[in-house]
Amino acid sequence: MDEDELRPSSRHSQDEDHDEPAPWAQQLGLESNRMHVMQATLFRMPELAKAHALDTSTTLKHPRSPNLRAELKEIPPRTSFAQPRTHPPARKYVRVSSSASIAASHEGAFVDQGLSSGRSFRVGWGAGDRLVHVGDLSSSSSSDDGANTSSVKFTKLKHAGETTPDLLSHLLLNSRPTRDDSGVPYVVPNRTLTFASFASLFTLHDNSHAASVFRLGSALFDTLDLHLGSSVTPDIRNRVVALRRADALSSWLSRAVAPSVEQDLKAHASSDSARIAFLHLTGNQIEKAVDALTNGGNIRLATLIAQIPGDVDFRDDVREQLQVWTEEKVDALMSEDIRKLYALAAGETDLLEGSSRSQDIEMTRGLDWLRIFGLQLWFSSLLDTPLRETFEVFEQLTKDSASATPKPWYCNGTTSQVTDGIFNLIKLALVPSMTLESTLTPLSYSANPRDTKIPWLLYILLSRCLRLRDFTDRQLQGSLDDDGETSDSDRQTDGISQTAESLTINFASQLQQEGLVQEAAFVLLFLEDDKGRTRAIKELLSQSAPLLDTWKVAGLRGSLSIPQEWIDEAKATHALYHGDLYLAYDLLTKAKIHGQAHDIAVSYLAPEAILRDDLDLLRRLFTALDESLIEDFAVGGRLFIDYVKIITDVPELRRRRQLEHDDANDELELETLRSRIPKLMSVLPDVMRDKPDGGEKSSAALSIMLAKLLDCMDPTRPTRVDMEANLMSEAARLRYLHSAAYGSFLDTIATSA
Repeated sequence: MDEDELRPSSRHSQDEDHDEPAPWAQQLGLESNRMHVMQATLFRMPELAKAHALDTSTTLKHPRSPNLRAELKEIPPRTSFAQPRTHPPARKYVRVSSSASIAASHEGAFVDQGLSSGRSFRVGWGAGDRLVHVGDLSSSSSSDDGANTSSVKFTKLKHAGETTPDLLSHLLLNSRPTRDDSGVPYVVPNRTLTFASFASLFTLHDNSHAASVFRLGSALFDTLDLHLGSSVTPDIRNRVVALRRADALSSWLSRAVAPSVEQDLKAHASSDSARIAFLHLTGNQIEKAVDALTNGGNIRLATLIAQIPGDVDFRDDVREQLQVWTEEKVDALMSEDIRKLYALAAGETDLLEGSSRSQDIEMTRGLDWLRIFGLQLWFSSLLDTPLRETFEVFEQLTKDSASATPKPWYCNGTTSQVTDGIFNLIKLALVPSMTLESTLTPLSYSANPRDTKIPWLLYILLSRCLRLRDFTDRQLQGSLDDDGETSDSDRQTDGISQTAESLTINFASQLQQEGLVQEAAFVLLFLEDDKGRTRAIKELLSQSAPLLDTWKVAGLRGSLSIPQEWIDEAKATHALYHGDLYLAYDLLTKAKIHGQAHDIAVSYLAPEAILRDDLDLLRRLFTALDESLIEDFAVGGRLFIDYVKIITDVPELRRRRQLEHDDANDELELETLRSRIPKLMSVLPDVMRDKPDGGEKSSAALSIMLAKLLDCMDPTRPTRVDMEANLMSEAARLRYLHSAAYGSFLDTIATSA
């Protein structure tokens, strides 16, 4: 054997001497320097890529995504400038903060509208309740997803929520619109109007929120016919009323939650008789619960459930049995629904504690607040428990448990800052500290904060008809009778509430936006302040003048006692806005607004009649007006009447003189008319000057009037008139200058003599 084969290798010798492994590159026979270069090149590629991306992003003025750079590279080059581009290059805008914008601190540069108003766009309201906005409309419960803010959107506001019967027509049939001594219309609702009459307008199968509200109002607030004799003491009478109210509330609640119970039964179709029985009990359907248990073979439990709510002894016995099962840890062998049924029999409606082998059961899990309140009313309270105590226990439960929060019917979220209107009505009936302002919040009855239909009707019933509750800001101003009590007159004499006025105006505005002019006018008749009612109805008619056809006018006059003068005034305003001046004048005259009609006649119609040389029309324009109702009639319409009389009578009197029909009366009348001419000519320029039409027609009419008045003067006895000569035509100006010079000459001679 060779010596080399007997000698140990370097690897083995190194292991024996130093016990250190050799590098794997050396084992493979690779050079160390070359291996180092390969490692640096292979394993540092991600690090170099990140550094390259970081350097690219920091060198740009505005950060741009890599996709944009890829899109820019794909743009084909423009081969010819003779043809327009087929597709312009894509541009991508980047939103920057206000501090980083070039418009920062330069908002006053109004020469550049983009800089001054670039960030000033806000939501704006347009005509017809159109909402102009960028992006999407959102609320506090909306998601945080972004929206495109480059486009402007128009949204039509929807006022009415769910479809309801014609409740306003029912209120009109039970009201008496009439007028007071000054001719201002108002309405007196029938004091016998009740919640039950409104609830009867809904069908029996209508389970809408509005129907439930009026049915609940009937159970809580309508007058009860107790059929008790006069000898019954007040204590007994109050006790009977409390029992009747509790029974009415229980019946209403059973009907209100019946759809929810039916929905849960369909959604949780199961052969478990205990579960079906518990769902029936959440709607106070005890008979159906007993039938379900009987059909499932739970005869003993069915016998027990048939006795609920039971008395105190019955509940104590069931509660003791539950305690025994818990101590012996037998409840772990029982189903959750069986334990719930025993808990309801014991009067437990909140939390059923279990043993160490079973879990605690939350009785109200998966139930809405109405059924939670029903469990408290039907199974936790005793027969003699006042409704107020039951409600206070439930109200405390709403503060401790999120599932019991009385959210509005349209709210699907877990939390809500607004409570359901049904909860508000129950609290209003049972808690004296509950105010009507808090009860009638629009969001409690509709998802639209501007839908005030149901709150307004509730206010009318509670305050104006039943006289049970009122707003806290009402100032009592009622007249007292001899006994010191407020007189029960037809008119509302309990003062004025600004909250009630605001609610009425908001509801009328809602009806007006929906095009219901008659209904809006009827609502405004409930305003308590006479001046405010007059102004509001006139504004409504003026804004709705194009919609006032013959049928609506007949309804306004006949059913609502709206004066015809108010309707004519509204139509006149609309005609004046559209430039129909004569129609506006005619309607204002019929409306007995002679002052405004006089101004229109002087400013627009009289110059037009003079230019047409229609003296009969000019006379009728002012003789149809009542002088006593016009302050400046002497320097307005009276001047035109005198002008017409002078222009028509003076030539006729001259003709009679030429025919040698001398008459002393004619001479006296002629002298009287001519004596008015100088004063008339000196006043007319001030009346006809600075008119809204720009002065062209007025100046032309003034020139014609002055020329004709000069023709009516006596040429043999020139009279000096204090007026500007440039107001007349050239020929009339020459005659005027001649007369003025001749009159001045005669004055000089008379002075010298």
